[in-house]
Amino acid sequence: MTSNGLLSVKDLRLYFRTLKGPVQAVDGVDLTLRRGRTVVVVGESGCGKTSLGRAILRLLPRNVQKYTGQIWLNGLDMMSLSDEQFRKEIRWVRLAMVPQAAMNSLNPVVRVGDQVAEPLLIHGRASSLEDAHKSAAEVFNQVGVPIDFLDRYPFELSGGMRQRVALAMALVTQPDLIILDEPTSGLDPIQIIGIRKLIKELAREKTILFSTHILQEVEAMAKRVIMIHEGRLVHDGKVDDLLSRHGSLDKAFHSLTAATAAVH
Repeated sequence: MTSNGLLSVKDLRLYFRTLKGPVQAVDGVDLTLRRGRTVVVVGESGCGKTSLGRAILRLLPRNVQKYTGQIWLNGLDMMSLSDEQFRKEIRWVRLAMVPQAAMNSLNPVVRVGDQVAEPLLIHGRASSLEDAHKSAAEVFNQVGVPIDFLDRYPFELSGGMRQRVALAMALVTQPDLIILDEPTSGLDPIQIIGIRKLIKELAREKTILFSTHILQEVEAMAKRVIMIHEGRLVHDGKVDDLLSRHGSLDKAFHSLTAATAAVH
């Protein structure tokens, strides 16, 4: 099999073991993402959006019952890689993720500049700490964080600035694809506007998979939308097509999920 885009996913399944039986977090998802495009993944909380991103990055919990399918990145069969190869060559190098509540995942006792520089040192992308800090300063400028914030601790930054730092950590190794999982969650309206604007600016040069449960963000962020319900992909297409057929994304989502529920 060869990839038709930067990222190609075929029949991806991720099931978890629970006390109540298996949970089908990702259930046979297919998608292709072309370089330089932004695609929004939308669905209600618990539908599998986060699990999809984690399955692509192989960030798996201990209670995995099933993890199968095909994932190709620019023609590379990622599922054939060992965990060690994936860690060294793919995760945070060619693929990066900004998780939910990323602004709260920063180490409170380490300066944010050091945290952004760290991936470069771990993956051999910088020959010295000085070079890593120079790269961190460049990506801070890219995401709109003042350079003098390099020496600050997370608690000294606002929620919006901490989210920008989290974006900087994902960008610093210049990955092929960035997965953003609910990147505006927990921010106030003004901060949300700023983060949306920043992501749209980054999307001019980066390939982004953006997940959200807020339907209003779909039109603001991308022309293509993937809708997920109970781990299954129920729609993959242009936002404008949905609007023309259903009148609103809310009506489209409810219609598509109802049709899927009737089938299954």
